[in-house]
Amino acid sequence: MDLSREMHRVLKLLPIHVLVSYMYVLVIYWAGLWQRWLHNVVGAIILVAQLMMTFVEVGVMNFFTSNFNTTSIMLLLQTTPDEVESFFNSYILTSRFFGFAICVLAGSAVVVTLYCLAKRYMHRYLAVFVQFIFVVSAIYVTVECAKSLFRGEWRRDKPPYTSAARFANCYAVCLRNNLRDVNDDSGITSKSENAPTIVMIVGESYNKHHASIYGYDKPTTPRQETMRDSGNLYVFTDVITPYNFTNLIVREAFSMHSFDMGEESWYDYPLVPHIMRDGGYYVSFISNQVSICGQDGWAADKTGIYFFNIPTISNRSFDYRNKHLYTYDDGLLAELDLICNKEPIEREFTILQMKGQHNHVAKYVPGNYIVFTPSDYTRKPHQSDKHVHYVATYDNATHYNDWVFGEICNKYSDREAVVIYLSDHGEEVYDYRDYLGRSGAALQDDNVLHHQYQIPFVVYVSDKYKAAYPDVVKRIEGAVNRPFSSDNIGHMIIGLSGVKTKWYDKTRDLLHDEYDTQRPRRINTGQIYTKID
Repeated sequence: MDLSREMHRVLKLLPIHVLVSYMYVLVIYWAGLWQRWLHNVVGAIILVAQLMMTFVEVGVMNFFTSNFNTTSIMLLLQTTPDEVESFFNSYILTSRFFGFAICVLAGSAVVVTLYCLAKRYMHRYLAVFVQFIFVVSAIYVTVECAKSLFRGEWRRDKPPYTSAARFANCYAVCLRNNLRDVNDDSGITSKSENAPTIVMIVGESYNKHHASIYGYDKPTTPRQETMRDSGNLYVFTDVITPYNFTNLIVREAFSMHSFDMGEESWYDYPLVPHIMRDGGYYVSFISNQVSICGQDGWAADKTGIYFFNIPTISNRSFDYRNKHLYTYDDGLLAELDLICNKEPIEREFTILQMKGQHNHVAKYVPGNYIVFTPSDYTRKPHQSDKHVHYVATYDNATHYNDWVFGEICNKYSDREAVVIYLSDHGEEVYDYRDYLGRSGAALQDDNVLHHQYQIPFVVYVSDKYKAAYPDVVKRIEGAVNRPFSSDNIGHMIIGLSGVKTKWYDKTRDLLHDEYDTQRPRRINTGQIYTKID
């Protein structure tokens, strides 16, 4: 860890936090709380609160190379207890965190000492003037925070300079988004004339460069390779996600909205399950991250994948939801059996969401599926023995993920079925630097794009599907090298289904002859993605 860099970040943020604390202390003092002990107690409380905000802001910058923003609030709201445990194991209980904490405490001591010296030796008249400025500033900041919460947004010409203002702003934006109604107009002009079974599997934190089917040197995807060699699996080579956070990409992927559509948002467009259900499909959502019973313990809202637990949205979107979460992803197979064993369903659209290779992956891999050990790896210069152990664990999770995917495909092998697999985003796994997870930097370099934004994308077709829809299979085969962004997956699904809706855009359907291969692929930083080998 670069201690000088950490100290620079701390000292950059701490002075403004101390000054803001002083502002509020003075307001309280001048408002009539003349008892010195009460003044000191209130001042200490405010100062500690500001320093805690500094700790949070510097921590977000340190671990995720991002400023504290609306996404930070969304991730906090959408974090499950299981993810909290993973976060502590991956970030808090590390030597890097303790080094970071030492820097924050040392920086705090330096700044507070300078503040106390300035307060003690400042000329009396100058001190009165400075106090007056601080009081006016404190009132101004408070008013702007209140306006931000009331409006649900922050004016572009008045950026939030203090942590309190930023926290208020970010939370207000989340509240505003949570009050939006999702467009309920499916725009159906005719129902499906085809009758295929369509399955969409959403993986988690899958770095495609740890998949042997994409050239990785460890055999992590043997079942996919077998299906590819038999002519049933098509591997797409140039697919990205516009977001490297689950809650953001899930909303886009399940909506007919795409990230590059300008100022409109995902809730201005209907959800793909809405359209499929109105188009005559039996729609199921089986997730190992969120259940209909709220087993995850978190409230339903529109800030992330939990918007599916809002009763009006869930009831409108799905015929079937799972009521339980499972330790391992093979639990999804039992849920699939409940659907497959029902009376024959003419048209079926099933969405599966896996735990996949989520943080702290050792918890999600059964002991009898451990294939790789640290001894199978040559340690890179930036890696420690602990890093190598984690890489082996991650590769075991990828191997187990491959087995579950193969079992899902087997359940549909005797039906006219197409199974689409993609991950929500990638993940860094100590690949080229001492870093695990994903970053929220304002600009992402090629290495970050390579590992965090490129995603695996494969399509399985059963033999019966190949026989019934040879023209579609030909289009799938011809599209494997086309550039694609996962926020357009809804148009591909609607195209496969044969449902006619006004929301469908053939230029966004990866399999359509008129698909726009020249459309710029924009990611959440505002950058235009260009293919990286």
